[in-house]
Amino acid sequence: MKRTFPLIITAVSGFILIAAFFIPFAQTFGEIAAIWFDLLAAIAFILGGGNLLKQHLKKVSDRKKGWAFSVIVVVSFLVTLFFGLTKWGTTPLGKTEFLGESFVEYPIDELPITSIPGNIPPRGDGEPLPASVRRQISHSDVPLDLVTYDEFDEPYPLPVRQQDSLESGQVIFRGWMTESQRDDLFKYQDDLLWLATVEELFEASQPPMELKGSLTYHSDQGALSFKGTMSPEQEAVFRKLLGDEPHAKSAVDQLASASRTEHSIEVPIVPDGFKIPESHQKRVSLRGQTLTTVGPIDTGLRNQMSSVWTNPKHLRMFSLEQGQRLLAEIEDEKRGGPLTDEQREEFNKKLNSLVVPPEVFIMQLNAAGVAKPGKKSYADLYKEYREGKRFLEREIPPKTPSIELNSDQEELATRFVKDSSYSVEQFKTDLQNAGPTNESILDQVDNFVRSLPEEGTFLKELCLVLSTRNGAVRPDMLTSEQRQFLTQRYRIEYAWQQAIGELAIKAHVTKYPMSASYEENGSPFWWLYF
Repeated sequence: MKRTFPLIITAVSGFILIAAFFIPFAQTFGEIAAIWFDLLAAIAFILGGGNLLKQHLKKVSDRKKGWAFSVIVVVSFLVTLFFGLTKWGTTPLGKTEFLGESFVEYPIDELPITSIPGNIPPRGDGEPLPASVRRQISHSDVPLDLVTYDEFDEPYPLPVRQQDSLESGQVIFRGWMTESQRDDLFKYQDDLLWLATVEELFEASQPPMELKGSLTYHSDQGALSFKGTMSPEQEAVFRKLLGDEPHAKSAVDQLASASRTEHSIEVPIVPDGFKIPESHQKRVSLRGQTLTTVGPIDTGLRNQMSSVWTNPKHLRMFSLEQGQRLLAEIEDEKRGGPLTDEQREEFNKKLNSLVVPPEVFIMQLNAAGVAKPGKKSYADLYKEYREGKRFLEREIPPKTPSIELNSDQEELATRFVKDSSYSVEQFKTDLQNAGPTNESILDQVDNFVRSLPEEGTFLKELCLVLSTRNGAVRPDMLTSEQRQFLTQRYRIEYAWQQAIGELAIKAHVTKYPMSASYEENGSPFWWLYF
């Protein structure tokens, strides 16, 4: 029986998984079988480990023949268990770490409640609410007339959607709904009344304006989260929001303290163009070679500090004169003399790769000038449906006409692409003076420039091209002085980016150290899992 029963479980699970693979209807059964199989396997591992310890420890205790081998087995088992369970040396998964956020545990029952008239309709296939909101959303059968309108902060008369929901009680949400949670609820049910309810609940369950974009609640982790550095004004609003309970005060204190912790690092070299924007000067400072930040660093801030704030030069194209000047600097006698004919040919090819056809740039600007249509709210659509309309259109025609560059503006765009001395700001000014524009067109100019290669990266790639023959890199094709000249800017940028990365890691508080995969290379025994 000890062997037969596990064999039966394995066989049944296997047949179910095979059926689930070929039969769409059975996919749910396959998922359930896989979960139960994993649970039983975990129990079997525990029982097996316990039995191993019991047998060998008893052998050691009784000093039976060969007990020394039992000691080796027990020690090996415990060491393996330690490395396997602790995942020693591995890096936590980035998606579980919530970069740039400070966490504090907080019970979901103590979160502020938002309630609106409505109901949660069951799905025809019996699927429950999305997992992302299941802990935070609920339904109450309390009649509307027993609940004060102050709770909803809504004036009379009630919207059409709520008039249809008077007998349905209340839809309750704890905390603050995120856009991803709203989208999950949209997908839960395609009923128009439900979509309007979710839309209204999302708007009602937002944090105060001072905390919007910074405060959220992660229900799976049971944690309040604050992104960035908490200002005194935000702290005051936050305290008022959570109330005067001791637990709430403690949570705000912890988040405020964590978000205001300073972290510093000594940077080896500061790029010449590095400048901290005025909007971030309270949070980031540079004194000498010491770079200091306040609070955790998210991916966006890290990228800005490592690249955008250094104001790197983006290459539009090299004119003939600029190309000859660069070639002369590479071939300077002090750096090693002239290049070979083959290298000169590769040099010209690399410079020509920078050329962007003006037609492409003009097409991008015209595409940015196309007016974007608007969208009706689901509440408006439901109102139209109640009024008898059946062919509902959510898209609203654009309120402003599309803008297309005129001939003068196209000439300016052509000049901008071909003349690298024509500054971005001057081009924007001339473009506005030559004809109608909008913010999207001006933003596209910045996007175009950012898409161009940075000077340091381009010269580093040029160094590799000039050092390559027949597909193989040969450093001896350039002198060390020539390589130093071509890679100098990139080495400065790389050292700066590495320093910013170290500062981001230093400012981050690891939340789930055991979230890494078992086979990650950071573990000393990762190779055992292959």
